[in-house]
Amino acid sequence: MIKLKLMMVVSFVLLFAGETTLLAQKDANNFLKEPYLIFNKHENGMRLLWQLEKFNNATVYLTQGELGINDSFYVKEINDEHQFVFNFEKLAPSKKYYYKVKSKNSSRSGSFYSRVDSTINNFTFYAYGDTRTFPEKHNKVARQIMKSIASEPESQTFLVSTGDLVANGDLEEDWDEQFFDNNYRGIRELMANMPYMVSVGNHEGQGTLFAKYFPYDLQNENSFYYSFDYGNTHFTAIDQFSDLDEKSDQYKWLENDLKSTTKQWKIVLIHKPGWTAGGHKNNKKVQKILQPLFEKYNVKLVLAGHNHYYARAMVNGVCHITTGGGGAPLYKADDSKPNIVEVDKSLHFCKISVNEDKLMIKVIRADGSVIEEFEIQ
Repeated sequence: MIKLKLMMVVSFVLLFAGETTLLAQKDANNFLKEPYLIFNKHENGMRLLWQLEKFNNATVYLTQGELGINDSFYVKEINDEHQFVFNFEKLAPSKKYYYKVKSKNSSRSGSFYSRVDSTINNFTFYAYGDTRTFPEKHNKVARQIMKSIASEPESQTFLVSTGDLVANGDLEEDWDEQFFDNNYRGIRELMANMPYMVSVGNHEGQGTLFAKYFPYDLQNENSFYYSFDYGNTHFTAIDQFSDLDEKSDQYKWLENDLKSTTKQWKIVLIHKPGWTAGGHKNNKKVQKILQPLFEKYNVKLVLAGHNHYYARAMVNGVCHITTGGGGAPLYKADDSKPNIVEVDKSLHFCKISVNEDKLMIKVIRADGSVIEEFEIQ
């Protein structure tokens, strides 16, 4: 890391002071995909990604707080498609950082909070899924999430998605038009300021482009299951499109993952729900293979998508939420289905607050109205 000189420190203070949202410079736009964030495997790290329209190098500037010490990093593209991946390392826990990516005359800025210390048992995160097909609707959901963060700045932590980001994950144009289109400022602002962690969906297709744009620290080359910790909670993302039978590598990994974590809460991310309120049928592998593991290892919350509505099911002490209202065409929801206790046909997201002895879940529509609030003890 290169310590910046005093004049640069002053200029960056002016640049970042009071800034909490993505800034777009319209005079010289050569960002094909504007900067966005994901977690990497390092508890004190963060991964920043972007893509340029043509060959160029870039510089990343970082400051902690509005008056912090600044660092700069020279970054080269990683492939001939002008994609960039940069890892911040050795971040201080629970601190707000501001960054700027500059390439020639264009720059984009954002901010993030580093992961909290492992002893922290109070935090909030967001969840939603199925953002495919209609980016203008996804944009409304993203804007409402950012409004929630503006009213509660400490909730600027991270977001989990239950998959189906685009209609056809094997087509570059779907990623360009439905997910990374710079005209949808709510989506761009959300992804520039919140790490975006996804459980892969069926619309991600073969997964080649998904892996290109969301290069998590994957377990196997052709699979997308992984886990990460945040404070007192362990998150596990399952790949339902890779073998899940009891003798499979993923099943063995999953059981070991749930058994070995010492975190107080365990939350699982999938795409196809085990108990639905209509639309796609109940997923039998969730019911017969995964649910026994959830009960055995005390998983209290499972987040899924696939069906484009909100639904909550309770099964033997495990709360299963379907949060598929991120922008895809909405489905009719039937609250008379087995184990279903609440439904709502709407664009929405979940705001989930973790406490030492309970999870507090608030489900919010894109217009800001509340579907329901409840607790998991």
